[in-house]
Amino acid sequence: MTIGDIMTTASFHDCCSLILRHCPNQYAKGYARAGLTLHGSEAQRVQCLYLLNNIKNWRGDVAKAVRAALKHHGKVS
Repeated sequence: MTIGDIMTTASFHDCCSLILRHCPNQYAKGYARAGLTLHGSEAQRVQCLYLLNNIKNWRGDVAKAVRAALKHHGKVS
């Protein structure tokens, strides 16, 4: 999966998996683990807010792409 793919086609669960693999923030990883169990757009939308808050200091191309995808999922219901 390329950075462009993450920004355009990553599902909410893909974003959670990338956070678990690449993000150093343990709180973000906890929210990502919980996010993998969520189904339904409203629950995922709320979880996006927690994830975005906890990955704000995570840097790099993957982080930027995941943030963009989560912002998209947070707005789309």
